[in-house]
Amino acid sequence: MRKETRKLISTVLSVTAVMSMLTAVPVSAVDDFTDENNINQSQPQDEVKNQTPSTVQDKSNMHQMGKTGDRTLEYGISEDTVVIDSVGEYYKLKGKKYKVPSGSTASASLPSSVDNSQSIYFPKVGNQGGVGACAAFAQAYYQFTYEMNKSLGIATTPENTFSPKWAYNLQNGGSDLGSIAEYLYNTIAWQGVAQMPYAPFDNDYLSWTPTEEAWSNALKYKLKSYQFFDDVGLKDSRITSADDSDLDTIKTALSNGDVLTYSTLIYSWQSTKLKTNSMAPENAKYAGQEVVTVQDGSKGPHRMTLVGYNDNIWTDINNNDKVDAGEMGAFKIVNSWGEGYCNGGFAWVAYDALNDKYSSVEGAPNYNDKRAIFESIARIDVEPVKDNSDMYLRCTLNTAKRSDIAVYLTAEKNGSVYTETGFATTKHNLYAGNFALDGTTNSSDGTIAFALNSVIPDISSENLHEYSWSVKFVDKQSNGTVLTVKDVAIVDSGENKVYTPQSFIPFTLDGDEKTVDITYSTLNDVVIYYVGYYNPTLHYKVGNSQWKSVKMENNTERYGYTHKNVIPLDQDIDVSVYFTDSDGDIDDNNGKYYKASRRLNYYVTENQAKPISATVKMDSVPDVNKLMNYIATAEGGYAPYRYEFIFTKLDDGTEKVREYSFEEVAQWYVRYVGDYRITVNVKDQSNKVVTVSMDFYVEDKHFEFASLTAKPDKQIMTGDNIEFTAVSDFENIISRGNVHSMYDFVIKNLDTNEAVYSISKRSDERNLSYRKSTNYLSWMPRQAGNYSVTISSTEGSNDYAEKTLEFTVYEYNGTLIGDANNDKAIDVRDALLIMKYAVGSADSSNIWLRLSDCNDDELTNVRDVIFILKYLTYADNTGNVGAMNYRELPTEPPTEPVPPEPPTVPPTEPVEENIVTFVNSVNWSGNLYCYYWSDTNKSMIAWPGKAMTKSGTDTNGKALYTYEVPKEATYVIFTNGSAQTVDISYTGGKVKYTPTTTDSKGHYNVKAE
Repeated sequence: MRKETRKLISTVLSVTAVMSMLTAVPVSAVDDFTDENNINQSQPQDEVKNQTPSTVQDKSNMHQMGKTGDRTLEYGISEDTVVIDSVGEYYKLKGKKYKVPSGSTASASLPSSVDNSQSIYFPKVGNQGGVGACAAFAQAYYQFTYEMNKSLGIATTPENTFSPKWAYNLQNGGSDLGSIAEYLYNTIAWQGVAQMPYAPFDNDYLSWTPTEEAWSNALKYKLKSYQFFDDVGLKDSRITSADDSDLDTIKTALSNGDVLTYSTLIYSWQSTKLKTNSMAPENAKYAGQEVVTVQDGSKGPHRMTLVGYNDNIWTDINNNDKVDAGEMGAFKIVNSWGEGYCNGGFAWVAYDALNDKYSSVEGAPNYNDKRAIFESIARIDVEPVKDNSDMYLRCTLNTAKRSDIAVYLTAEKNGSVYTETGFATTKHNLYAGNFALDGTTNSSDGTIAFALNSVIPDISSENLHEYSWSVKFVDKQSNGTVLTVKDVAIVDSGENKVYTPQSFIPFTLDGDEKTVDITYSTLNDVVIYYVGYYNPTLHYKVGNSQWKSVKMENNTERYGYTHKNVIPLDQDIDVSVYFTDSDGDIDDNNGKYYKASRRLNYYVTENQAKPISATVKMDSVPDVNKLMNYIATAEGGYAPYRYEFIFTKLDDGTEKVREYSFEEVAQWYVRYVGDYRITVNVKDQSNKVVTVSMDFYVEDKHFEFASLTAKPDKQIMTGDNIEFTAVSDFENIISRGNVHSMYDFVIKNLDTNEAVYSISKRSDERNLSYRKSTNYLSWMPRQAGNYSVTISSTEGSNDYAEKTLEFTVYEYNGTLIGDANNDKAIDVRDALLIMKYAVGSADSSNIWLRLSDCNDDELTNVRDVIFILKYLTYADNTGNVGAMNYRELPTEPPTEPVPPEPPTVPPTEPVEENIVTFVNSVNWSGNLYCYYWSDTNKSMIAWPGKAMTKSGTDTNGKALYTYEVPKEATYVIFTNGSAQTVDISYTGGKVKYTPTTTDSKGHYNVKAE
C-alpha cells in the first residue's frame, strides 16, 4: 500500500528546523564500527531546561508563536507502516464495503462540511505551554481522548481526558527536544495512556509518574493500530478544487468520525482573514476568522490535529476580492497553544495550502520555499478496555539511572515461552534518559506496572495458574549506580489477589541480572521436544495403557529442536516414548524406549541431516563511513537458522559482535581505512554451528556518479518531457541545514557543439548512510538532433566527478493529446490555456479542443489540466496525455487537386526487395525490432518503423519475423530490448537469419541463409 512517491524524508530540512529553535545536540564520538539501528533509534540524552514559549512570529506577523517539538519530518515513517492511499483502502481497513455511486464520484457522496470538534467526545482546547509536547497533545490529548471515549460512549470531561505528559515523558529520552509521531503511537499501544488526574500536565517533562495508580490506570487504555495517509498536494496529487478527488480519502475519514493528526512547519505559515462575498454565503458565519493560505519555509516543526472541513468556505488566495477557481474549501484544525491562538484555539487551512511548490489559483503569489502544509497524516483505532486489564505485574524499584534498566516478564506453559520486554526498550520506542523514575537525578523509589495481557492476550483469573510466571531484572551497566528491586508481585485486582515470590528479599544489581519466579504451573502435561527425523511420528504409552501414535508438530519456539508434542496428563505418571520416520526407521533407545516425565523432555536422533554450509557477501563496494549490508546464506542442517556476525578490524584486533538472531543481514559502518574481516557463525535448530568468514579492505573511495539515465530511454521525440536521473556514489554528503553538494546539469547539442540548457541545483534526495544522492532534471527538446547531458559536482571533500549521457531526439510531425496550442509540445502553457478556457477567459479559436480532451470524456475542463500536470511530473494516471492523436481535427477547406506530373524516366526492371527474416529460435519475448545503419551514418535509426512483423512459423515451429530494410542500409541487428544479436553486415536482398551461439558480450551470432 506504500507508493514510491510516499514521502521525501527531508532529514536536512527538519534538522535545520529543530536546530533553529532548540538547544543543539552534541554529536558523540563514534567508534570504528557503528550499528545503524542504534544510531537511528537513539534519542538525544542531554538535559534541556524548561523553556518559556517562543516569541517567534509567523510570516504574516499575525501570531505570537508557541512551543513546537515535532520530529516526525526528520525521522519519517518506517517502511512497514500501513499507508492508506484510497477511499477503498480506508473502508477496507474499517471493515466496510465501499462502492462509488453509479455515475458519480466519492466526492459527491461526502457531506459538504464536517466538524468533529463539536462532538461530546472531543476535549477542550489544550495548551502545551513551554514544553515541546505538541505531538503528545495531538495524539494522546486530542486524538486518543476523542477516539477512546467515543468507543466507550462516554462524554469527555477533564477527569477522563488523557494525559499528554504521560505519553511525552515516556518517549522524550529525558530531553525536551520533541518527539516522533510513530514512536508516540508505539508507546501508547504498548503501555497505554494514564488519564489526567493520575498524570496532570505541567512543565515537568522528566518524571514518569511512578505510582501504581497511574501505571495500572494507563494499562486499561491502549492504542490498537495506526495508519498514515498518502500525502496530498505533492506534484502527483495537486489540489485544484473543493471536490478534488485527491482530498477524498482524508475527507472520508473525517466524515466517518475520525480525528487525524499531521506534521507541519508552523513558523512558516502565512494566513489571512476570511472575507464576505455574495458568491460564498457560508463565509458570513466565519467572517474575520483566520485561514492559513501557504507554508513558505522550513521552520517550526509542529504536530497538530485535523478535526473537520467545509467545502463552502472561500479564501481569497490571490487577494482580488473575487471567488476564483481553486479558492473554495478549507480544513478545520486545532492547535495546542491555548484558546488565544487564532479562532479560539482553532484555525482554517485552505485546501489550496496543501499544494507544494505553487498554488493552483491563477494570480496567486509565488514563494521561494513553499511546501505542502499537511504531512504524515495519521488516524488510529483504539483497543477496547479489556476485562483482564486489571491483571498486571507490579515492581517497586530504586535507581538513579532508569536508562540502565530492562525488565522481561515471561510466561511459560508446556514449554511454550512468551516474553514481553517491559522497560527501557526501543522495541516500544520507550526512551529513558539518565534520571530516576521520578525525573530527578537522585536514587529514589518508584512503582511501575506491566500488563499480563501484553504477554498472554487471553489471560484470566481462571487460567492464570496454567502458566509459570517469572520476571528478569537487568542492570545493563556496571557503573556504581545500582538498581535495587524492593518489591515484585502479580496483581489480580479484579479478584483482589496478589501473588508474590515464595522466597523473595530485596536485592541489588550493578551490571548484572536476576530472574525471580512468581508462580508455577499446576499442569501435569508431558512436553516432548525432538530433533532428528525430518517427518517424525511420536509413539507413547502412559503407564500400562496401549501405545498411541501421533505425527509430531513443527516447533519454532525452542531452539535446537524441530518438533514438539504435548501429552496431556491429569496425574504425575511415567510415560514411555519412541520415534519413527516415514521410511520406517525407528529410534526406540535400542529397544529400551525413552522415559518421559512431567513438564519438559528433550530427545535427539543423531546424524539425520546434511551438513550445514554457509556463505557471506557484501551488497556493494566498501567505503569509509558508508553503511554496508553483510548478507549470509545457509543450507543443510535444520532450518531456520540463527546468525552471529563478528566484525574485526585486523589492524588492532578490535571486534564488534551482533549476537545470534534470525536476521541473515547485518548492517555496519566502518570509520577508518584498513583491513577488516566479517565472520558469521550459523546455528541450525539442532544447535550445530558452521563458521564462514571474508576478509576485505576498506578505502576512502573517490566520489563518482553511479548512473545517469533518461526517461523515456529511447524513441525520444521533440515535445517529449525528458526526466534525467543521476545517482551519486561515495559522496561526502553534509547534513547541516541546506549545506550539501551543488550539481551542474549541462545539455549540449552535439550537432552544433553548443550548450542549449544549463542549471545548478542542490540534490533532490540524499542518503547519508549509503553516501548517495539522487538528482532530477526535466527538459523538453524543441529541435531534433544529437544531444548530451552532463552532470558534474565537487562534493564536500572537493572531489570532482562528472558523467555524460548521449541521446538522440527525433522530429515529431503529428499531433499529441494534451497539446492544446498545437505547438508540437506539451507544457504548462497547455494547462494554462485549458484552465482559461474552462473559466471562460479563452476563445475556443485559440484552443485545439480535440487535443485538449486528455481523459477522453468529450469535455475540456480542469480535470484535463490535472492530467497534463501529472504528465509533466511523471506521475501515474496521466490519461491519454502524450499519446498520438487519431481524432478528427479541424481542417483547411479543400483545394483543387493538382494532377501528378508524369514520370520523366521510364521505370527500369524491378529491384529485388531488401527483406530480412529473423527466426526466433531463442524464444525472445515481447516485441522484436530491427535496427539498421550504413557506413555513412553510424547512428542507429530508432524511428520510424523499427518493429518487425510476425509472418508465421518455420518447419520447426519457430516464429518468423520480417522487416523491409532501406536499400542504403549496410548493417542490421535484431533485439527485443534486453537481448540482441551481433552487428550483421548486410548487402541487400532477402536474407533469413537464425541466432546460434553467443559471443563474449552475450550477443547472439547468426547464421544467414
